[in-house]
Amino acid sequence: MELLDKIYEAGVVGAGGAGFPTHIKYDTSAKHLLINAAECEPLLHTDQYEMEHFSEEIIKGITMVKEVIGAEDAIIGIKSKHKSSLNALRKAIKNLDASIQIHEMESFYPAGDEQGLIYEVFEIALKPGTIPISEDIVVSNVTTIKNVYHASLGEPVIRKSVTINGEVRTPSVVNVPVGTSVKECIELSGGSLLSEYAVILGGPMMGKMVLHDDLDDSYITKTTGGIIILPMDHPLITRRLQTLTQIKNQTASACIQCDFCTELCPRYLIGHPLHPHEVMKSFGNNGDLNSEKLMQASLCCECGICELYSCPMGLSPRIVNAEVKKLLRKVNAPKIEYESIGVHPMEAYRRLATDVLVKKISIDQYAQVEDFEYIDYESPEVVISLSQHIGQPSKAVVLEGDKVHKGQIIGSVDRGDMGACVHASIDGEVVSVTPEAVRIKASERI
Repeated sequence: MELLDKIYEAGVVGAGGAGFPTHIKYDTSAKHLLINAAECEPLLHTDQYEMEHFSEEIIKGITMVKEVIGAEDAIIGIKSKHKSSLNALRKAIKNLDASIQIHEMESFYPAGDEQGLIYEVFEIALKPGTIPISEDIVVSNVTTIKNVYHASLGEPVIRKSVTINGEVRTPSVVNVPVGTSVKECIELSGGSLLSEYAVILGGPMMGKMVLHDDLDDSYITKTTGGIIILPMDHPLITRRLQTLTQIKNQTASACIQCDFCTELCPRYLIGHPLHPHEVMKSFGNNGDLNSEKLMQASLCCECGICELYSCPMGLSPRIVNAEVKKLLRKVNAPKIEYESIGVHPMEAYRRLATDVLVKKISIDQYAQVEDFEYIDYESPEVVISLSQHIGQPSKAVVLEGDKVHKGQIIGSVDRGDMGACVHASIDGEVVSVTPEAVRIKASERI
């Protein structure tokens, strides 16, 4: 069986972002293979854990992917400060005599944005609105590569490593079955130090907020990288609690058009015609959705620098851009072919140092953790989403009452469709099936 078919059957998706189906991404040819090992968001240690513990699997996976896409070179982009990860990778490359380069970079945010990473490594600024393959490059997250190696052995994606950090007794990296409850993961790390709190799933800048009372319906997916526990009055939480109406009213009344959000925007700095201050003005004034002022929001990577670092008025350009992007998709707005405005001459000097960022957003007390506890866990019950990826949801192929075994396909998509298969992550019995998810209880608990 070809590797692409094995990747499809294993349900591999991008582990570091929105979950692009990997068998579709790799169904191409490219000159360069770029491995994103930057661990972009503050407070996360997940990719570092994978590199430190599974370095040889990662290097073998890179070699396989390099051959599949016909790449001339493979380069790992990683921050210099991740010494243990670097040492593990270098040792694996030497042991396996692999033709793989390492590109070290400074610790800045968002180092893991693929457009910025490509500029950092190759000094190539992609044309706005295009993807890496337009410049003969394939970019893949380092944990995705590890999953590709396991797929080559016939092993599907059924477990996920997740960083637990913030207001928790024991900051940890837990390795759990896909579908494990978020609450369970927090308890594995000793539980929260707070009686009432909110959780950010992912990183503090771009992650999704879940309130304490809603955690019963939150489960680990193939793309979950972090669980950050924060007090309800933390600024990262209070900002996310604002309604869209409040944000719009604040935008209309308080945006002073200083353009700081634009001047520090990573996409603007590498030549994309994205001007968040213009989007803010048009959004606050109920501008025409088809106007270029609003449509440029489609270029936003939603890194959050504009609202969490740049804006002197405490406004939310990232949330505004994200909302405009949703509206544009809803009305099926035509795509505009944007031209580059040129890399800004100050690009290298306006990169946001991660240690400066963590102080600005009041998470520096959590960023001091270096000795994470590592925990492997088998959950007695999982709820496995049928949509853990970009594209169409998988369709359940099991029924309530079915006995399933670990690694068995429980949701599938056709080989050529944009989607990914999902698998049972524990042995047990299917106790419920909906169009959204499959719930399984371990055999000994039934």
